[in-house]
Amino acid sequence: MSTNANDFISVNRINQRLTPFNTGKVQIGLLYQPPPPEMTSSEEIIQAALLGTGSIHRSPAAWPVILGSTILAILLITLMG
Repeated sequence: MSTNANDFISVNRINQRLTPFNTGKVQIGLLYQPPPPEMTSSEEIIQAALLGTGSIHRSPAAWPVILGSTILAILLITLMG
């Protein structure tokens, strides 16, 4: 497996060494990825909306109300008429 650790430029410094650190035999931290920053609640809502996975502020579905009121109206019309 050939890697180009010398071509990799990173702004992450650990103990005054650039990541990945090449010891001559092994490359330490070549696959290291720093953890992502914590997301705020508004960022989570935006990400959920963009991914289509839903959001916290989803309004309830209107079809159960419409269906229930239609059935009630039909029952009232048949019982009164």
